Amino acid sequence: MRSLGVVALLVAAACSAPPVGPAPLPVVPPPTPVPSAAAAGPQAEFATWAAEVASRTDVPARALQSYAVAESRLASLAPSCDLTWVTLAGIGAVETDHGRHGSRTLLADGRPSQPIVGPRLDGSRFESVRDTDAGEFDGDATWDRAVGPLQFIPSSWADWATDGDDDGRADPQDLDDAAVSAGRYLCAEGGDLDTDVGWSRAVLSYNDTENYLRSVQAQAAAYAEATADL
Repeated sequence: MRSLGVVALLVAAACSAPPVGPAPLPVVPPPTPVPSAAAAGPQAEFATWAAEVASRTDVPARALQSYAVAESRLASLAPSCDLTWVTLAGIGAVETDHGRHGSRTLLADGRPSQPIVGPRLDGSRFESVRDTDAGEFDGDATWDRAVGPLQFIPSSWADWATDGDDDGRADPQDLDDAAVSAGRYLCAEGGDLDTDVGWSRAVLSYNDTENYLRSVQAQAAAYAEATADL
C-alpha cells in the first residue's frame, strides 16, 4: 500500500529508502475475550482486556478493542499469518496516534472526533496519486488523499475494505473497519508474520523506509513489553 499516513508521509519525505533488514518480532499474548450480548458488537467482548491494557499503555481502550477484534478475525481469515494486535497498534501509533492526530479524540463508535484526511497527493510534496474514488472518501475529486486512523489510500481501501464491527458497511474512518482491513492487507503482503522477515515485510509494505519500520517496531515492542504478563 505504501503508507501515506499523516505521520508516515513526513517520515518518507525526510529520508531515503536504503536496503532494510528485518526488525525483531514483537511477541505478545493474545487478547482475552469475555462473552457479551451480541447486540453490543464484537468489540465489546474485549472491553475488560482493553481497559487493563489501556492502563499500561498510551493507547485508547476503544482503539485496543478494534485491534483485538482484528487479531481475532485474522486468526480465522488467515490462520497462517499470525497477526497480533501490537502490530496494528504500532502502525496506528505512527500513522495517527490511534485516531488522535491533531487533538482529535477517538469516539465510542471507533471513529475520530473529526475525519482524518491526509495531504493532497499532487506531487508537490509527496508522490503524485490521481483521484481514484471521485472524492467519495477524501473529498478530493482531483487527487487522492490518505484517509482514516490507519491512513488508507482510497484505491487500497477499495481492494481491502472490510466491515469490522458488523454494522453493515465498511468505513475507513471507522477504526473497527480499518483495523480488520489493514490486517488482511498485512497478511497478504507479509505472509507469515510470526517471523522477523515476514513481519518486517508486512510493515514495509505500508511504508518502505527504515525509519518507518523501526518506529513501528519500537511502538509494537513497547506495547508487548507492557502487557507481557497478561
